[in-house]
Amino acid sequence: MNIKYYTKRKENDGGICYFCDANLLDYLDSISDEYNKYEIQRGFVNNVFLDEIADSVKNNKFIPPIVLVLKKPVNLEEKNKIDNGQFNILDGLQRTIRLKSLYEATKFLEDKKFETNELSGFKLRTYFKKNNQNNYLTESSYILKAKEKKLTIKDFKNYIQWFEIWSNLDNSQQIEKMILLNAGHKSMDLKHQLELIFLTSMNIREYSDNQCKSNFAQDKCKKDFLCIIYAKDISTRSFYSKKRKYDIHFTLFLDAIIALEKKEPFVIDQKSLVNLQTNYLEYQIIKLIISKDENIEALIDFFKFLDDLFCKNFEEKGLEFLGRESVVIGFFSAIGNYLDFNNLSESFFKIRKNIDENIEIFDIKKFENMKKQVDVTAFNIGDIMKETVYYLTKSIFQPKIIKFNDFPVNNASKYRAFIKGLKHESK
Repeated sequence: MNIKYYTKRKENDGGICYFCDANLLDYLDSISDEYNKYEIQRGFVNNVFLDEIADSVKNNKFIPPIVLVLKKPVNLEEKNKIDNGQFNILDGLQRTIRLKSLYEATKFLEDKKFETNELSGFKLRTYFKKNNQNNYLTESSYILKAKEKKLTIKDFKNYIQWFEIWSNLDNSQQIEKMILLNAGHKSMDLKHQLELIFLTSMNIREYSDNQCKSNFAQDKCKKDFLCIIYAKDISTRSFYSKKRKYDIHFTLFLDAIIALEKKEPFVIDQKSLVNLQTNYLEYQIIKLIISKDENIEALIDFFKFLDDLFCKNFEEKGLEFLGRESVVIGFFSAIGNYLDFNNLSESFFKIRKNIDENIEIFDIKKFENMKKQVDVTAFNIGDIMKETVYYLTKSIFQPKIIKFNDFPVNNASKYRAFIKGLKHESK
């Protein structure tokens, strides 16, 4: 990509931001084939304003600067070119996805000019689907939009786009910039933000099986290989209904680690994420777990043990139970009180016996029945699920076992008195 350099800004940590411009055609031709798979970026987001970007290209309207980060340091004061594919998109992925699709659609229309010139919308859609032999990376909706706006390759070549191009940023600095840049745009999903905070500290991706990209068996409890799922692919809200055996949602995995540190139910919100980033050095258990591969492996093995146990006793409903964020937070907050973090692998192994011998207290039917009885005018259902799972799990390690139907969730005053009693007993 040929660029025109204007100025630069150097930060104390060594990062350099170059302010440059380039034409859109050059930019879109230079992005890598996997430009939209940069691991710290969120996935495609619907936005009706961005969908009007075709008009911006055609009529030379302003498109905000796109922020890139170089894979290898380059002095753009001296070199007026970036090699194709040698950068990632730090901010501007949503714009780039749409621009790339429009550009590919425009190329298709120019290549098939005589065949498509007189086709109506429906016929044009059909023609594109049947004649996209060159695998133009676009969709029929962009074909229609490009034709409606009468876009040409020349429009992309003539459009001068501004860029902020970063050099000398390591992974943690890139993530910090990513979160900062998204603060002024549509709010970044909190779960995606949580994952970003930990991505540079742990490489859980290496545990994911290469079969995860293939089709899976319908029977969720028969799957026998590990898959790591990310928030940008499946939200935590819908994960429970899709979870198969040995599917671990990265956000829930992080929830479990934080829960082991806090040892009581908590809420993931913007304030807690800021606190986590700011006071990271104070979280001793979190640091201990993520700093040692054997501790990560022990936690993964424990997740797999739970999947096996709940599949055996409750079938697919057991997987749904384990796929809920509130359940994971409640469960791991409870067992965090009984783990020996100096020997995590052996400690998890000992706890397995307690859970296995008392698996009947996690009766899924009683759990679902309890949820139906919750007084939603007095309680948040997620908070209730965390708290009930928390105290029920703790009871495994105490003289008195409790069950889901012991919680008077349909009566606020009785429930609070019941929880107060449990807190007193656990002291």
